[in-house]
This record gives sequence, C-alpha cells and structure tokens, in this order.
Amino acid sequence: MSVESKILSIDIGGTKIRAGLFYNNNLESVKSIPTPQGTTSEFLGGLVSFLQNSYDIKAIDLVSIASAGPVDTQNGVLLNPANIGDGSESWGFFELKQNLQAILDKPVLVENDAAMTAYGYFFENQKQNSNFVMMTLGTGVGVGTIIYGKLQKSAKGMHPELGHLVLRESHEENLGQVKGYETVETCLSGFHFSRRVGQETKQKLNGEDLIALSSKDPQTYTPFWEQYAKDMAAFWCNLTHIYYPEKFVLGGGFIKGAQEFFLSKSVDYYKRYLQKSQHSNPSLPAIEVVKNLDELPLLGAAAWALKNQKNTSL
Repeated sequence: MSVESKILSIDIGGTKIRAGLFYNNNLESVKSIPTPQGTTSEFLGGLVSFLQNSYDIKAIDLVSIASAGPVDTQNGVLLNPANIGDGSESWGFFELKQNLQAILDKPVLVENDAAMTAYGYFFENQKQNSNFVMMTLGTGVGVGTIIYGKLQKSAKGMHPELGHLVLRESHEENLGQVKGYETVETCLSGFHFSRRVGQETKQKLNGEDLIALSSKDPQTYTPFWEQYAKDMAAFWCNLTHIYYPEKFVLGGGFIKGAQEFFLSKSVDYYKRYLQKSQHSNPSLPAIEVVKNLDELPLLGAAAWALKNQKNTSL
C-alpha cells in the first residue's frame, strides 16, 4: 500500500451510502444511494450491486468502510447496528468484512463512521496535535475524538459508543438502546428527537418537518428545543470532563437546519454547567459547525487505510 494505491472508500449510514475513489490524496467519483433496507442479505446485495455498477472493482487495491456502529473493527463485524436496516430483523453479528471480501476479492477494512469522520477532519486540516471531539447528528449520534493527533479507541480496537450513554430515566421502556432510560442518541439524534416531539404534539414528524414547523410556530416548539439545548450542553459537559478538548466540531444532516433553534442556548447552558469546574479546564472549548460533512468519513476511511497498511491483506 502506498499513496498511489486506489482505495474505494465507503460511508454506510442509516439513511444513505456514499462511496468515492481515493487516489494520490484526492477523492473523486463520489456517488450515493439510499441505504438498502431489510435483512442483512438484502443490505449486502444492494451494497454490492451499487459498488459493482459504479466502479471498476478490478482496478481497486483496497476497500475501506466507515460504518454506523457498533463495530468490531478488528474483525470487521457490525454488532447489531441500531440505525441500519428497517428494524424488522435483528441483525445480530453481521460479518461485513468477511462477506464483502469474499464477493469483491479485495482486502476490506471496516471502521466506525464517527471515528472516520473525525479522522477525515484531522486529515483535511493537517494539524498534528489537534484535540477535538467530532459530533455527527442525523439518524443517530456519532462521536469521534482526536487527542494529540491520535484517534481515541477502547479496548480490543472498539470505538467508544458515546451516543449510547444514559442521560435520564424514560417513561418509554423501549425507546432506546438501554431499557427504561433515554440515551444521548434518543435525546439528540434528529430521528429520535423529531419522533418524540411528534408524539407529544400528536403528529408524525421527521427532522425536516420539525424544522419547518419550528420556524412557523415558535411558540409551540420552543419548549422542546429548550430541553434539547440543555441535553446537548449536558453531553458537552460530560465529554469535556472525559477528554478536555480544545474544540467541539458539529456536523450532520440534522444540525444544518436545526442549529438556529438550539446552538446559542446550548453554549449558554454549557458555560453555566462548567463554571464550577473551570479550574481543571480554564479554556472553554470552541464550538465549530462543519458546513460540508459528507466527504469527511470518505477521506477519513481512506487516510486511515493508508496509515494501517498491515491490516489490508486478504
């Protein structure tokens, strides 16, 4: 493997799959499809068909995937991902790497999408001692962290699933990943937050619906965004005590339209929550919203593959 290697970089999310060719530090031929729904077999068939119809697989040296998690990155296994598929079947342990290698006859790496988004931001900005937390808000909540230029991981190469952390008790036992409790993801993802607001206002809402209605009728929807702002600030506070980052980088489909309803309030609450602990982190982390997030996981997956050449053989 070298910078001249051709890498097929893939970003698998709950809503869409994007792919692009990475060659000589450039990303090109980026294409996308809606994420195939249904069983693991239907998902895999749709993914393979997309790749084979879009790219010359024979000319590819490596396939590098940034996938919604949880992910066993050492073995390339998706661990019953919460935001992929239509919910009609529990995926269990899906061996994505093994299945895709067998079909494409190419080495495959599988990493967490939030981790690769963070690594893509790091790669694009080329700041070797960066300390930041990347948050993506969309179907789920992804968190990737770079400290002193190194991607932070858990034991066995696992990615910290910080979106599954508990925030409070829930009246809906089956709302999220932890029975009887609301997690960061069920409180802050566009999918779950819009669903909750819809239930309380007796409507069926998605993120776009909620954003449009919030602009038209702020009196009705401001209280919901107020709670959202508090939850976001609380999560930032927790992450600050874990990582002490210099910056939070926010991106994803939901934040593009929603930031006007919560971001400034979240910053105010965040400052208030941290007042008593500023002795341990005197500089308040900056908050940055990334305008174009789509290419970052593709760049990150490709750059990560180049960095981890020893793991790229069949």
